This record gives sequence, structure tokens and C-alpha cells, in this order.
Amino acid sequence: MLSFPELPLQGQGGVEILHASGILAGTGVVALCARSGTGKSTMATHLQQRGYAVWADDAVVWTSSEAGAITFPFPFRLGVGKAASRAAGESAGSDPRALKAIFVLERIECSVGGDDVAVGLVSGSSALTSVLPHAHSFSLCDDRRRRDFVTRYVQLAVTIPVVHVRFRHDLGKIGALCDTLERLLDGIDSGGRIVPR
Repeated sequence: MLSFPELPLQGQGGVEILHASGILAGTGVVALCARSGTGKSTMATHLQQRGYAVWADDAVVWTSSEAGAITFPFPFRLGVGKAASRAAGESAGSDPRALKAIFVLERIECSVGGDDVAVGLVSGSSALTSVLPHAHSFSLCDDRRRRDFVTRYVQLAVTIPVVHVRFRHDLGKIGALCDTLERLLDGIDSGGRIVPR
């Protein structure tokens, strides 16, 4: 888990923060989680160039509700390129949106079965362990906060799709990765299910 002390909203009123970029997909938001340096901002920039609105960069602020996970707009500057940072966040809107899915991005050195991009839906405890490393840290001294944190992330992992996207790190192949992400984004229906395209 990560610690970002400059994000004071965390833990207040049930608000959590994922280390992720956020992309608007239909009526909701998809979080692109990954370790630092994997390319979250780069992917968000490329998807923005393909017509998707960027909702967040580096911090997706969310909470649980009766309707499911809800994400809130949070000021940001996209971390790649001056033109992208100026344009980011302007067209995404200011109303809360449903958090529809989490894509966990992982760079790999070699192709997977000959493919430069491999995609798999993750469920159960694997979904939780895929998402939890991208959660901003919490105080271990506060038992109530720790319980609330774990409860919210368990609920998140079992109620929205978690998709593991493994890709070969090769800037020449970034188009194939963006094509895959775009198919996944376009395949999220109004209920948040991943529909093959």
C-alpha cells in the first residue's frame, strides 16, 4: 500500500483513494491501477487522444454507497506532456460517477503465449489482492479505520470487475495495448459487466 500524506480526504466520511488514473467509460469511470512507472499516465494520455475523457491521474477518490462504488472528481494534472496536462480534467465533468471497473496494469519482459497483451478477469480473493497494493495507506493505529478500510476494499473487489492486463513493455507496441484497453472500455455495459467485443 502507498502513502500519500498530501491527500487529506482519505478515510474521512468513508472516502478511499486508489493509486490510479481514471478514464470515463460510458456513464462511469474505470481505474487504471499500476505500480509507479508502469505507464498509467501514458495510457491515459493515449486514450485521451483517442477521444476518452481522463477523470483522474494518480489518485482515484472513491467511496461505497448503496448503489455501488462512487468516484469523485479531484483536481489533477496529467503526468505526461504539457499539452495533455492542460487538457486533462476539463471535459471530465464535476459530478460523481460510478466506479465501473478496475484494470490492474502490469508490465512484463516477454510476450505471454506469443501475445504482447494478455487480459484476464480476476475474482474472489485474487481480485482483492490485485487491488489492495494500489490502495493509499491508512493508519495501523486506528482499529476502526482499519476495519472500515478493509470492509470497503473487500466490497469493492467483489462488486465491480477487476481485470488484470499484462503487457510487454515496448513503446512500439503501445498501439496494441491501447486497442485492447479501448475494447475493454467499450465492453463495459451499464451494469458494470465486461462484455466481450
